[in-house]
Amino acid sequence: EAVADHPAGQILVSTEGAVNVDGNPCLEVVISDNGPGMSQDQRLELFSNNASSKGEGRGLGLGIARQLLDEMSGSISCRSNGAAGGASFQILLPVGSVAR
Repeated sequence: EAVADHPAGQILVSTEGAVNVDGNPCLEVVISDNGPGMSQDQRLELFSNNASSKGEGRGLGLGIARQLLDEMSGSISCRSNGAAGGASFQILLPVGSVAR
């Protein structure tokens, strides 16, 4: 949806397995797009279980994702890509919680 109306819309996924967070090794997954981005107010409400830009939808996905990541001692965050537009989500999982 973020890039549906963008003629050159892209969604990029990248991973990094050697991220150090407070001395703990983590797997990092970053999902970013070049869509219109989000306002600060939208980002503040993003992980609540009633945030949605889909009209009738309840927007539960990111709230559930945050809860699951919290249970695995991981995290998810979102940032605006500034003047370039778009947004990025960063997911961090402690290496010990990633199945091998």
